Amino acid sequence: MANIKLLTQEQKEALKTVINESKKLAKVEGSVLSEYMEAIGYEIVEISPLDLFNRLAGLKTDENKEDKKTDE
Repeated sequence: MANIKLLTQEQKEALKTVINESKKLAKVEGSVLSEYMEAIGYEIVEISPLDLFNRLAGLKTDENKEDKKTDE
């Protein structure tokens, strides 16, 4: 069996703080990256996780279906 140590309340609060600060830092770094990418000519587009998965897997997405309709 795995030896599991339960966290104390103080450790839980410290862990929450670390996670929240990490999220804030990621947002700042992400926004700086977005600004840089836009400055060098990339278009930033929001995409749903499902569409991203489908694109990476090579599956058809709603956007691909629209592209095919306009190509015809």
